[in-house]
Amino acid sequence: MTKKGIINRNKLVTLTVVSGALGAVAFNSNILKANADTLSNDSSSSSQASSQSSTTDKKQQATDNVSKAQTDYSQAQSETSSAKATADSTSSAQSDAQTKVDQASSSVSSAQSSVDRAKANESSAEAVQSNAQSTKDEATPDNINKTQADVTEQKNSVSDAENTANSASTATKSAQTDVKNAQTAESSAQNDVNNQQTNVDQASSSVDKVQGDLDGTNTQKAESEVSSTKAQVATDQSKVDDDQTNVTKAQSSVTDVQLAQSSAESTTDTAQQNVEDKTATVNDRASSKADAQKDVDSTQASANKVSDEINSTNTITLPDGYNDNMFKTKTTDEIDTIAKSGLTTNTYKASDTDNATKIANVDNLDANTQQQLAQFVASLLQPLRKELGNHTLSISQGSIDFAQAVAKQYDTDNWNLFAKSAHDVDGISSVASKYGLMTGGNYYEDFSAGFLSGTSNITLSDLKEALYNTIVSMLFDDSGSSYLHAESLLGYDNYGYSDNTYLGVSTDKMGQVHFEFVQDYQIQDASKFNTATTYEIPSNDVSTLKKQLSDLKDTLSAQKQILSNATTAYNSAVTDLNNAKTDLTKAQINLSAKKQAVADAENAVSKAQQTLEDDQVQLTADQAKEKQAEQDLADANADIATKQAKLASAKAELQTQQDKLAELQAILQKKQTAVSNAEKKLTTVQANEKTANENVANQKAILTMLQNKLDTYLNADTVLADANDKLAQAKTAVENAETALTQAKAELTDAETALEQAKGNNETAQKAYQDAVANEKAKKTALASAESALNKIVAQEQAEQAIKEAEQKANNSQSANSSTSVKETQTVAPSQVQNAVSGKTQTVSANVSDGDITLNFKNPTGQTFIKALRQSGYSDKSIELILKNNNDIISLKKAVLDAIIENDFEIHTNNMRSAGYQLNNSLPKKIISQKAYPQTGESSNQIVKALGLLISAVSMILMFRSRKAKHFIR
Repeated sequence: MTKKGIINRNKLVTLTVVSGALGAVAFNSNILKANADTLSNDSSSSSQASSQSSTTDKKQQATDNVSKAQTDYSQAQSETSSAKATADSTSSAQSDAQTKVDQASSSVSSAQSSVDRAKANESSAEAVQSNAQSTKDEATPDNINKTQADVTEQKNSVSDAENTANSASTATKSAQTDVKNAQTAESSAQNDVNNQQTNVDQASSSVDKVQGDLDGTNTQKAESEVSSTKAQVATDQSKVDDDQTNVTKAQSSVTDVQLAQSSAESTTDTAQQNVEDKTATVNDRASSKADAQKDVDSTQASANKVSDEINSTNTITLPDGYNDNMFKTKTTDEIDTIAKSGLTTNTYKASDTDNATKIANVDNLDANTQQQLAQFVASLLQPLRKELGNHTLSISQGSIDFAQAVAKQYDTDNWNLFAKSAHDVDGISSVASKYGLMTGGNYYEDFSAGFLSGTSNITLSDLKEALYNTIVSMLFDDSGSSYLHAESLLGYDNYGYSDNTYLGVSTDKMGQVHFEFVQDYQIQDASKFNTATTYEIPSNDVSTLKKQLSDLKDTLSAQKQILSNATTAYNSAVTDLNNAKTDLTKAQINLSAKKQAVADAENAVSKAQQTLEDDQVQLTADQAKEKQAEQDLADANADIATKQAKLASAKAELQTQQDKLAELQAILQKKQTAVSNAEKKLTTVQANEKTANENVANQKAILTMLQNKLDTYLNADTVLADANDKLAQAKTAVENAETALTQAKAELTDAETALEQAKGNNETAQKAYQDAVANEKAKKTALASAESALNKIVAQEQAEQAIKEAEQKANNSQSANSSTSVKETQTVAPSQVQNAVSGKTQTVSANVSDGDITLNFKNPTGQTFIKALRQSGYSDKSIELILKNNNDIISLKKAVLDAIIENDFEIHTNNMRSAGYQLNNSLPKKIISQKAYPQTGESSNQIVKALGLLISAVSMILMFRSRKAKHFIR
């Protein structure tokens, strides 16, 4: 966690001491003033020598200064070049660090995808293992034995189904035979029609014969025909008698199988009713089992939830010695020693519910989540505040809204702690104003950065973990901020101003965590800060939850027994139903067989009757032939009249046969209909055969399922072991993926830290380069200044030489004027001259003669020299005398005089003064000049004094605010 303060305590104390010292210097600066000196004429000789020596020394010093300035300038150029190379290097390093951050971010995304895939595989492996475990649990000896019995019974069912299918196949074949028989009967009827057609033809032939008989007889042939037809009739009669016996037997068989069918139908109806009854029982017991299972599931879910709450209830335990006395008496290092153990003894516990709750974006939380986060933080801090005897927390809608608004302001300002290393004080103050709170500083916030692994598509657990770790860090690893965050969290920054402290929690788009603490006295406009709507702070005492869990376990145990009983009853009912279904299937198969037997018997009757009918038809036909043969014989023996009668009769017979043909054709139509019906019946029995075959397939499928179930039971141990191995491998894969993700995140964090360091290094290097460029420029300016100073000293030497020449002329003039009478001296009122250093007015007095002297103020060159003499402290009278006796001095080169004027007279005053002494010495002896020398230190004293007072005042204000509002250091 990064924690930055506005100002360090030690720095604050140091600043205060220094400012006090500066103030003291400012207040006592007057003692540094130099008193005005009055020089006597006796010192002129030594001053002259000193002036010459000083000029030479200053020239040498100026020369040395130029050399040093040149060296400094060259060194500055080298430093600038070096700084530029460093700046280029750090800029490249920053670019490389950014590339590494991008690569690390990509690695984190890839590692997260691997974790997601590994977890998906783990979930699949868990499902397979769960199924394998359930199978293993079911594979009890009883279940294995029962399944083996079911397999045996099902084999019987398959056998029965196959028998039924065989019967159906037989019925199909029989129906096919019936179709063939019907077709045969149809063919027979067709033959009858054909035969009758023959009879018609014969009758017609008889007519022709009788007609022929009128022309002659054929008695022998007629007698032979009578004998033949009688024998055939006897044979036909015997077959008809046998056919009648067969019909009687077939009809008796039909009666027997119909009774058996009726019995099978009764048995099937009973079995069907039994299945329906058993089905109702199964449904009833399934409902009871489902209800029992629902009760178990509900109670288990409640128990799991309570257990999860117990296991995921987060608390923070203070280390031994971490108490009120620690904050009052211990140093930061001592507190750090006590607190460090809290980092390892306090760890976050995630809940399944929070892990399953997704957060789309941390800077756009819904109201419920905002409330949950505030309650979570308060539940951690409230017990600690109570333990330490400090003011407790409250949660209001106002504090929640205020915290969200602060986070949004951070988003708006793009305020990143890593980059800014401070709170967004202006932003906090702006938001505080909108909520009617005190403004002007950060009185409210503790915040952190770096604890959230992401800002989108995370879980509520991730958010809570970031909050938890932020608190742990502030409580037990806050030496960098002198544990002021800890004091704030635990309520030590209240100062007794308020009993109520309202807490709000928020996160911004950069993943930074904000804790906002608002006290009553800080609320200046209650209409803008909602304290009416408050929220309960949850307790993290799990004793009630443990009691609730114990009760739930007792209830669950009883419910599981009820479920076990219901399951046993259900399984028994299912077994009974399966048995009933088996009985029904058997009854249905038997009924089908009996129906087939009836059909077969009826078919046999039909065949016997058809044979009887066919043979009767043949008998009738042969009897008719017999009768006809007898008639033919009689006709052959009859007279002509009789033959004529026979002809008439033959014609009548022809008509009869024709009528019979029509009847047989009608019978043929019936037989054709019988063929159609037989074909329809064939279709039905073929469908039955298909159903029977399908039933065989179904029964075999059930058998296969039971055999697979038996195999599964028998191989349950092997399958479970394999599933456990694969689950372990999947879990290992998840752990490896999560380790890789953690490593990738750590590398990303390291890369981001390195990037921040690279940015800092680059910023420092760029600043150093700019400073080096500025220093080079300053050194270049200093070199130019040193060279200028040397040039001015050279010019000064020329000026001093001119003064020496003026002195010589003055000495020569003294001899010429020695006899001249001099007026008595008089005191001249002190004149006001300007001090060249401080700008202050100094008083200068001189004794001069009463001679009228006029200065040449119009001559520019003379005026320049006059200005120089005035700045050296000479009175106007003394200057007039000097110029009067040294008129040639004004002929000095203007450049030399200008150099004197432009030079710093604070530096060269002594030289000029020395020359002045010499000039004064050339004046009449009774002229005494008293000159006031410029004072040093006066100008800077006022600035130092003001600066010291200002810094002292600021330091005192900061000390007061640091004590009153330690929030500044968050």
